[in-house]
Amino acid sequence: MHFTTTVEALNSAWTYLQKIPVRPFSSEGTLVRAEGETLTVTMSDTDMTMRIQIPGVTITEEGVLSFSLKSVMSSIKVCKESSSPVEFWTTPVEDDPTRQMLHVRVEGYAVDDMPGQTESFTRAMDEMDEATLHSVVLSQNHLKQGLENTIFAAVPSSSRAMRAIFQSVLVELAPNEIRFIATDTNNFAYFKRTNIENTETAAICLPIKATEILNSILRDSNEKSGEVRFSYGERFFSVETEDFTFMARLREGKFPDYSIAIPQGDLNEVVVARSDIKNAIDFFIPFDSQKALPVELRIKGDKMMLTLTKTKSVALVNKEIRCVFHGNEEHRIAFQMSALKNAFDHFSSQDVYIFFPDSSDASALLRPASEIDENVEFWQLITTTDLSLDE
Repeated sequence: MHFTTTVEALNSAWTYLQKIPVRPFSSEGTLVRAEGETLTVTMSDTDMTMRIQIPGVTITEEGVLSFSLKSVMSSIKVCKESSSPVEFWTTPVEDDPTRQMLHVRVEGYAVDDMPGQTESFTRAMDEMDEATLHSVVLSQNHLKQGLENTIFAAVPSSSRAMRAIFQSVLVELAPNEIRFIATDTNNFAYFKRTNIENTETAAICLPIKATEILNSILRDSNEKSGEVRFSYGERFFSVETEDFTFMARLREGKFPDYSIAIPQGDLNEVVVARSDIKNAIDFFIPFDSQKALPVELRIKGDKMMLTLTKTKSVALVNKEIRCVFHGNEEHRIAFQMSALKNAFDHFSSQDVYIFFPDSSDASALLRPASEIDENVEFWQLITTTDLSLDE
């Protein structure tokens, strides 16, 4: 194998590739294929894979090699000129046909020599390619919006205390629409976009670890207004753009029926400024750095008293804010502070509607006063806390 590219092209590809958590400074999980006029780099761990095609490459000799790209990128950091050529070539390793020695040279100076494997450790990509049978074309920005507005409500991948299915984002496809749903049973986020070109009906669960990495890749992408092809099968899903192809395993299992958690019937309605709630929470945090205590909202007329409580009868600190509520009776609801903060951190509108039932054992529904655009429906649920249980 022998090819020449530039520092700039490698750095651009590495922006995406470095997000895949392969073992550092190991050839395992990294595959470079020089074929025809195309240089393709694939990085993979056991659950996800990223593939990049690097443009502007001169291939003198075709070949395939697994080697530590991270080690190469660390070596060429010393080069300040992004247009500088980087030359890669291999020589045989005596008595071992499965290994070759890779040599890397920048601006005429050798910067790295390392062993590589001619047999790839990244076979998962071909398996995933064959298994993603259905696809829908979306705006890259629309996919990013769906993920950003739901992944915060999912259970972190590091948690072992919750069911594994909650460590995922549920993606539901229906004719002309796509829905993103996530919950940790305290917070619940629902994001629906309509007016998309889709005829499929499906429900698949994207693991939260892969989803967070994908969202980070989309956030850093240069083509925010471009299109993506979102594909899926029984075991894998993929997202393909002009810059990269990302693939990962789906979360096994069935997401619970979330419709039963949505409050029904006549609901009380109060409108608050998002910044007022966030400022009140920031004021409370020094009194409860773990954000584990409940915050009670006492609503009457145009005033809302927020109280950080230890029990129903023991208050630590209060904060009064303005609100819009049509009714003469006083209403009291309470939420865990971390859940309340998580919800209001992920609204972009200036005002937020809170819909809540009279019962203290049901969830409250939160909606932004203004949506991202006319084709979006976004809302959240927060589980209420019964303060009488803490007495």
